[in-house]
Amino acid sequence: MSSPVNETWEAISKAAGSLAEQTGKAVVAVDAGHRVVASGVHWKPGIIVTASHLTRRAEEVNVILPNGDSARGSVMGRDSTTDLAVVRIDDSSVLATLPLTASTHVGELVLAVARSSRGELSASAGIMARTGGPWQTWRGSQIDRLLRPDVRLYPGQSGSALVNGRGELIGINSSVLARESVITVPPETVDRVVSELSQRGHIAHPYLGIAMQEVPLPQEWRSGADEQRGLLVMHVAPDTPAKQSGIALGDVIVRADSQAVQSIRQFHRVLTQKRVGDTLDLGIIRGGNTIEAKVTLGDRPRR
Repeated sequence: MSSPVNETWEAISKAAGSLAEQTGKAVVAVDAGHRVVASGVHWKPGIIVTASHLTRRAEEVNVILPNGDSARGSVMGRDSTTDLAVVRIDDSSVLATLPLTASTHVGELVLAVARSSRGELSASAGIMARTGGPWQTWRGSQIDRLLRPDVRLYPGQSGSALVNGRGELIGINSSVLARESVITVPPETVDRVVSELSQRGHIAHPYLGIAMQEVPLPQEWRSGADEQRGLLVMHVAPDTPAKQSGIALGDVIVRADSQAVQSIRQFHRVLTQKRVGDTLDLGIIRGGNTIEAKVTLGDRPRR
């Protein structure tokens, strides 16, 4: 016998199934020869966005399409700091693209849609658990918005699509950008990474070439209440922007672009707002005296 609860549950189930099928028209599996395949999303004609950590070291990949066919894909570039990789395929005519959204809210129902190595759809449902402003990953890059859904990603679901109930793409899911939780990379970050990887093959990350440690400042070195700690320079690599600007072992960095920096996280927050070639103004205490240093930022060496 039917009841309002049963009818509601059945309606939700049908809607979720229909949403997964519709989203799946833009979702592929990306096999880079590792034990676990990645999922991927057709971002624009001929371009697949997938998970960097599941495509590492691969130059060519096998892309399993929604109709079960396979296509060869070439890796245009990858960025481990956002866990995104860009794959080009010659013929994407069987793939749909998803409408994008920059709007989501805590508590919104969301669906992660992935594809297995055999081309089968898989999905995980949940809610948006947390949203926020610009957020720095533990791998050292900044994404435009923090999106932390409460969904379970199973093996092969990194690189999957996160969509809302209207079928709009909220972003690309990753299981490695935060420890023990899923982070969804928003479309504006994906667009920037796709553009740079398509042009350069890598992401240019501003780079100084120093190692630092947080230390308390002696009372006589503090110029105000916002200067309780500083960053002690523990190492300066040769032939780096820091070395060329005169930064020395034992310097204590207390400001970056006029902002007090009491932690390495604060320093990196300033750094990630910069581009390669920009100038970073540093306030440094050396031997008890405050000096200024200007560093022209380079591109982080690629491994």
